[in-house]
Amino acid sequence: FGFTSFSFSAERIVLDVAGLLFSSAIQHADSYAVGDYTPALQDVRRQLIYLNNTLRWDMVVVFDGGDSPWKRHERARRDSSHSSATAPADSIRNQPIYIALAAKICRDSFIYYGIAPEEADPQCTFALSVRGVDFVPTLVVTGDSDLVGYGNTKVMIVSFVEDDDAVEWIIREDAE
Repeated sequence: FGFTSFSFSAERIVLDVAGLLFSSAIQHADSYAVGDYTPALQDVRRQLIYLNNTLRWDMVVVFDGGDSPWKRHERARRDSSHSSATAPADSIRNQPIYIALAAKICRDSFIYYGIAPEEADPQCTFALSVRGVDFVPTLVVTGDSDLVGYGNTKVMIVSFVEDDDAVEWIIREDAE
């Protein structure tokens, strides 16, 4: 089973959507590479609607904002490898307009979302720590392990590639 078969009736979920966006872009690399984001966005929309309406995930979707100055060396490395790429899939990056259009999908579909000032990871961690608001999440779903480094106690790391059953739970009981 893939992560999209999980139903979390008691969980309030923060979804770091960068991995889902990237996977959808990779699946439609030929069109994405020439600036046609429509097929990838249709895939993003289908997956978000499925999680929200069919599985009834009580979630807020968090998008990456601007590039973090702390990641400038990593960004330079990635940009260098993208410029020498020969296959369209090797040059994929979540472009700002693609992220903005995906956020519009959330807005138009009545899915709660937020755009982080920079990386979504610290924003997701902050959302887990805030008390006294209407939506207090209890679980983070993400495509990478970065959130574990921020001290999150309950993280589900998934592969957003369809038909990929890679799901890993990281639960740190020792964290406060």
